[in-house]
Amino acid sequence: MIRTQIAAVIVPTQPAQGATVGVDVKVGDAAPLSPLAGKSIYSWIVDAALAASVRRIGIITSNPTVEVRSELAARSDDAMIELVTPRSTLTETMTMAVERLGSELTLSDSAHILLLPAESPQIGSAELRSLIDRHIATGSAATLLAAPPEEVTGEPTVVRDADGQIVSILEGGSAGPGIMCVRASLLVPALHRSVAPRWQNGAPLAEIAGVLTEVGHTVDIIERDQPIASIRSAATRAPIEMGLRDRIIAAWIERGVAMPDPRQVTIDATVTIGKGVTVLPGTVLEGATVIGDGATVGPNSHVVDSVIGCGAHVPNSVARGVEVPARDQVRPFSVLGAVTG
Repeated sequence: MIRTQIAAVIVPTQPAQGATVGVDVKVGDAAPLSPLAGKSIYSWIVDAALAASVRRIGIITSNPTVEVRSELAARSDDAMIELVTPRSTLTETMTMAVERLGSELTLSDSAHILLLPAESPQIGSAELRSLIDRHIATGSAATLLAAPPEEVTGEPTVVRDADGQIVSILEGGSAGPGIMCVRASLLVPALHRSVAPRWQNGAPLAEIAGVLTEVGHTVDIIERDQPIASIRSAATRAPIEMGLRDRIIAAWIERGVAMPDPRQVTIDATVTIGKGVTVLPGTVLEGATVIGDGATVGPNSHVVDSVIGCGAHVPNSVARGVEVPARDQVRPFSVLGAVTG
């Protein structure tokens, strides 16, 4: 039985703001790399890919911070994660990414590449798994999850060539990102035939599908009912982060954490919570915080990078970088640990 191999490449698929054509392209500048709900934008997408059974993941980025590199390097899951610096053209960069993930991928008809938009950290693993399953079941050369355009917002993007001449004007927010699963052996040849190698326009998923269709391959297109929201500015970032935080809250409630009013609770993805814990309204849990079994935090407490012992109670207080002993009753309005600002 032939074993199907699925790798993924996280790649910008949307126009960068203020883009110009040339070799000094900063990919992903429209997607701020500061943490969302405690994790980098890349970690959210990596998590979704891993949950969809993808074990090799390339990330195309020109400016990963030390924190992002450290976060990805510290992952304990058994996965290959490669950071790939963009070259002057999309074709060169994608060739390098595939080589880094395994040169044998391009030699097998049972190997496939999942192209994921770097601007959309809220992508769910169930949707990715469904896309992969349909792609494999139909035997298509590529399967494109096409989303309707996002609401038009912001200023148009002016794309210029190396001589400064205007090539095109892209309406701000007019094109929503998509997701594609494509046969690994066909991806780079399709890019070579593409007439839109400009990084500023992002990876041209629809054009890749068009090229494959023109040369006689079967391309399956799935129409998505709703746009795939993407981060291009602080304004578009905020609702996506709120959605991720809602996802975190819902997951903890499903695991038995008591929250009388979850709308007034904020929890980072990096927080660990034990059994029988109660989180009261107005509480913020951030960083590498660990809440022990049976503890109660809140109301109106802010806990950062701290360990709250089993059965402890931390009401109306701030704890930063400390360890609260088990069954300790912290005096209300206490400030524990370093005070910043």
